[in-house]
Amino acid sequence: MCSEAPMTFKPLKIVFHIRPWEVGLHTALEKLFSENFPGAFEYIYMTHHFEAEYLLRQKGKDCLNITQEMKRIPFPPDWRDRLQSMENRCSGQTRNFMQYLIAERFFKNKPRPYQWQKLYKMAVFYDSFFEKNKPFFMLSNGPDHLAFWLAMDLMRGHGGHPCGLVGVSWPRGHFSRHIGVGEIYYGPQLYREYLERGLTPGERRYVEELQTAFIQGKSVPINISQERFSLIRKRDFKTKVKDRLKSMYWGVVERVRRNWYVQPYAYPWNFLVNALRWRYAAYKTQTYFNEDLPQGVPFIFFPLHLEPEATTQLYANYYENQLETITFLAKSLPVSWVLAVKEHPNMQEARPRSFYRGLRRLPNVVLISRDIPSWRLVQECRLVATLSGSSGLEAAIIGKPALFFGDPPWGYSPTALKVKSIHELSRTLQEAGQLALPRDDERVQAFILSWVKANPQGIYEQFPWLPPVDDPANVILIGSALMELMKDLQNGHQA
Repeated sequence: MCSEAPMTFKPLKIVFHIRPWEVGLHTALEKLFSENFPGAFEYIYMTHHFEAEYLLRQKGKDCLNITQEMKRIPFPPDWRDRLQSMENRCSGQTRNFMQYLIAERFFKNKPRPYQWQKLYKMAVFYDSFFEKNKPFFMLSNGPDHLAFWLAMDLMRGHGGHPCGLVGVSWPRGHFSRHIGVGEIYYGPQLYREYLERGLTPGERRYVEELQTAFIQGKSVPINISQERFSLIRKRDFKTKVKDRLKSMYWGVVERVRRNWYVQPYAYPWNFLVNALRWRYAAYKTQTYFNEDLPQGVPFIFFPLHLEPEATTQLYANYYENQLETITFLAKSLPVSWVLAVKEHPNMQEARPRSFYRGLRRLPNVVLISRDIPSWRLVQECRLVATLSGSSGLEAAIIGKPALFFGDPPWGYSPTALKVKSIHELSRTLQEAGQLALPRDDERVQAFILSWVKANPQGIYEQFPWLPPVDDPANVILIGSALMELMKDLQNGHQA
C-alpha cells in the first residue's frame, strides 16, 4: 500500500503598499508576522517612491516600483474603450474611475492627456497584478490618494482583503483599519453586538470617563499643526538642516525620475519668504474669523476642512466644494437660526480670500474666532454639520446630532444622518435635529465603545511624534491588532 504524500500549504501573499516614512514600520511588521505565523505568508513590497525603494534595498528587501512598472505599460489608441471595459467589469466593486481621477490632489495643474494616461496605466497595473498574484491581504496607507484608493477597491474585486491604516483624531494614540473609503473593520458589527448584549458596568464607567473628559475639554482631537510644529521646534539646528536637505534631495530625485506621486519641494532660499507670506496670510484670515458665539440664537456648527485632503476630495465626493455646501446649508436653515463656521487650524494661511468673502456675503453665516475651542461649539450647537470630519464623531460622543454629506467611517452613529439630496436638505435638517440622545443612552455608549474597540491603540502618523511609528512597543500594538484581523479574515469571520 502506497503512503500518502504529505500535505503542503502554499503561503498566502501579503502586500505592503507603502510610502518612505512607513518602511521601518512595515519591515518590523513582517518580522512580527513571520515569528507568529511561520511559513504562512509570502511578503511583497510595492511603492511609488524611489526613496522608499532605496530604503527597502538597504534593508535587503525586494521591492516593486510602481512608477517604473507603469512606464512599461503601453498607452494604446483604444485606451478609453479598454478603461471603460474594465470599469464595466468592476461595476459594484469600485466607484466610477472618474471619481478617482478627479480626486487626485497631485493632478491639480497637470494637462488632461497626462492625467488620463496615469489613470489608465495605474488601473491596468493593479488589475493585472491582483489577477496574477491573488494576494490575501494588503496593508497600505489609508485611502488618501488615487493610488491607494483604486488599489484597495480593485483588490476587493479580486477576492483580497485590503487594510488601509489611518491615524484617528480620537481617542489619541489609536489608529483605524479601513476596508475602503468611509468603512472600517469591526465598527458596525461591534455596535450591533453591544446593543444586543448590553454594556457591563465596567464598560459603562469607561465610556462615561471618556465623555466627561471630552465635555471638560481634556480629550479633544489632535491639533496636528500646533503639536507637530512644537515638536519640530524642539529639534536642534543640525537635525533641522539635515532633514531639510534630505527632503530636498529626494524631491529632486523623484522629479528627475518623473514620479508624479510626490509633494512639491521647497528651495531653502524660499523658506524665509514663505514664512513671511504664511504669517501675513494667517493674519488676514484672523480678520475674517473674529466673531463670538451667537447668544440666545440656535446655531449649527460647520467646521471647515483641510484641503486638499481625503476628508474632502475622497470622503466628501460630490460635496467637496465647501463654499457651495455651506451656501446650500445656509439656504436650508430656519430663518431664526445661524450657521457658525470656523476655520481649520491647518488652513490659516492656505485658503484664498475670495472664499472668505463668499462666506461673509451669506447673511446667516457667522465666522467664529479660532480662540473659541471646537469642543465648546460642538456642545453648545443644536447640530453639527460636516462633510466627513471628526467633528461629527465629537458630536456622537455626547449624543449630539450630526449631519454629514460624505462617507465618514463614524457614519453608523445613532445620532448621525447622511444627506441624500440637496433638494431635501431642509427636511433632512429637521430629521437630524430629532436624533439627539442623552449621553448616557445605551445607543450612544454602545457606539463610543465600538469606535474605541474598532480603533485599537497604536501611533500611525508620518509626523515627528514621540515615540516614532517603528518603536518596538508601537510595532507590537499595531501588529497585534493586524494579526487579530488576519486571523478573522482567514477563518471567514465577519470583521
